[in-house]
Amino acid sequence: MKKIKILLVLLIAAVVVALAVHLVKKKKEALAKLPPPKVVPLPVEVAKVKWGKLAVTEHYLGEIKPVLGAKISSRISGYLLAVTKYEGDRVKKGELLARIDDKPIRARISALKAQIEAAQTSFLTKKRIFERDRILYENKAISKEAFEISEAAFKEAKARLKTLEAELSAAKNDLSYTVIRAPFSGVVTARLKEPGELALPGVPILALEEPTKGYRVFVRVPQTKAASFRPGARALLTEGEKRLSASIFRVHPAVGPGELATVEIRLPSRPFGLPSGARVGVDLTLKEAEGAIVPLRALLENANETYVLRVKPEKDGLGEIEAVKVELLGRSGEEVALSGPLSKGDLVVVAEESTLLRLHQGEKVRLEN
Repeated sequence: MKKIKILLVLLIAAVVVALAVHLVKKKKEALAKLPPPKVVPLPVEVAKVKWGKLAVTEHYLGEIKPVLGAKISSRISGYLLAVTKYEGDRVKKGELLARIDDKPIRARISALKAQIEAAQTSFLTKKRIFERDRILYENKAISKEAFEISEAAFKEAKARLKTLEAELSAAKNDLSYTVIRAPFSGVVTARLKEPGELALPGVPILALEEPTKGYRVFVRVPQTKAASFRPGARALLTEGEKRLSASIFRVHPAVGPGELATVEIRLPSRPFGLPSGARVGVDLTLKEAEGAIVPLRALLENANETYVLRVKPEKDGLGEIEAVKVELLGRSGEEVALSGPLSKGDLVVVAEESTLLRLHQGEKVRLEN
């Protein structure tokens, strides 16, 4: 009885296995009859290869400065009584800009005048004594020592008077410096000090510039490349998406070893409306490169080699990817010049690097434009 049960179990298991095998076989046969899954080609943006010359540029930062501008500061130390102008105010040459408290200087002038009056009296007295003693000495009426004492007293009084007169002249100059006037006509661009604050020599009170004289952009470049930039050569100023075409006005050589040269660009007005002291991007032309011209985003670069992905057009807006090895000749903004087996009118993929890396030789793609 036990053996019969075992045989029944084995028989049932065999039947189950046979059914499973049959079902798997039928499933495979059904799958084999299904059409292969449809591969959807990746849509890509393409651009036509152009052929010609490309101005190769390098990107720098430049600083905006007025052709005529100045930081107005005091020549003396003193507390400000008034600052008469604000940002945006237009001023004329000679117009009052600021006034410094002149009471300490006027007090010093009064004291010096009193000292000079006393020194003049002393000088005249010592002079008369010296002239008398000189005659006495020449007639051997006094000793040489007595004459020399008289002469020294006279010279000391004379020097004292000259010193005081020089101090008075300097004090009068300082008094004139308490009134600060505009050195030229222009517009106030910054108010840096307020009444009651201490004015110090060399510390700006106001910033003044004349917009009608134009503006300069100074670009610091390596001395080794300065010779590549010549007056009249094209320069492109950038601020975000904004562009402004200009030209090099002058190249200032470096003043010493290891220093940077300076490229100067002249403009009739402030670029992009930016204030003096602001920085702008500057693309300077180094040379012209002739070759295949494609968008910068068409390049796929690794450590040693550079490629573009050319597309061979097919039917129904499809194409086949072909990796083409190229050499980079130069860059200008968003375009590059290349040498390699490319022809005018060839189509190349334009995309972010991550998208270019996903594509491979022989892959089918759909052309977006």
